[in-house]
Parts: sequence; structure tokens; C-alpha cells
Amino acid sequence: AVVDQPPVMSLFPAQGDIDIAIASEVAEAARMVQRGFVTAERTTLIASDHRVYSIAEKTELGDGTIDPEVLQEIAGRYARQYVHFDMLALANEHGAVISAVLLGALAGSGVLPFSRESFEAEIRKAGKAVDVNMAAFAASYQRASSGGVEQFEPRSSMSQTSKSLRPLRRQVPNYCRN
Repeated sequence: AVVDQPPVMSLFPAQGDIDIAIASEVAEAARMVQRGFVTAERTTLIASDHRVYSIAEKTELGDGTIDPEVLQEIAGRYARQYVHFDMLALANEHGAVISAVLLGALAGSGVLPFSRESFEAEIRKAGKAVDVNMAAFAASYQRASSGGVEQFEPRSSMSQTSKSLRPLRRQVPNYCRN
């Protein structure tokens, strides 16, 4: 791939100015959208489908959990590209940590101008659980690059750019927004 400009990496992202957002859990992805970091015009969102329940969800007297379909709709509707699958399950299948799977999904998505080999070289260079991490990376890379990634199709036919988040905000409790 030909790169016109060098990439800008930042630990302090600006709203609406993110090319790639990565979330290790679907509620985290929805929070990124809610805060305006993910946009339909620009952002590839890579996220694991699994849930890690918040304290507020766990302490409700009844069922305080947030509907995962609502979270998927939030995450998928407002991203240019949404790459997602249960990355924790894939990590567990290989005895790896989720970061190796997230890296494989990033590499397999094709959104960065780096070869697969350059990602693999960094895993080897780190020297930690190399065989395990390489296996998890490879499985995730394959899933993301082969089209086997679950592509979320929102239930409604709303235009991604024409509607605001207001209707969805009413469905997401305040504790998910923090």
C-alpha cells in the first residue's frame, strides 16, 4: 500500500478524528461511539463481542445487564467498518491473552499499511509465549482477513450518518456511558 502521509499515533485522541479504534469488549466499543470517537466517515472499529459486566450491571437487584444487541447496534451503526467476533473465546482456545487476538484482527483487517510479517516479527521480538501468541494471532488474522468475521447488520435501515445517537442513548443506562 502507498502511504501519502506518515500515520499519527496518539494517546490523546480527538473526537471524530480516529481512523482505527480497538476495544477488548463490546460495551467499551459502544462507549467509544457514544463519546464521538468512532465515526461512519472515518473509523474502523475492531472489537470483541464478549461481555465483561460492569459493577452497576452486577449489583442491580433484578437483571441489570445491558442488552448485547443494543451494544452491537451502537457499535456497528456508527463505524465505517466494524470487525468483530468473540476474541476472548479465540484467545482462550489458544491459551493466549486477548491482546494477541486483537493484534491479529488489526493486521487481518488490512487498515494499516504493514505486512503480516511485520506484525509477526514484533511478536517474536517480544519473546513472550511466542508460539501461543503466534497461534492466536494467526487464527485471528485468518478470521479478520477471510471475511469470516461476523459483520453486524443493524436491525433498522437508518442511514449511518443521518441519525444521531439520541434514540440509542435512551436505551443505554447511565453507568454504561461513564
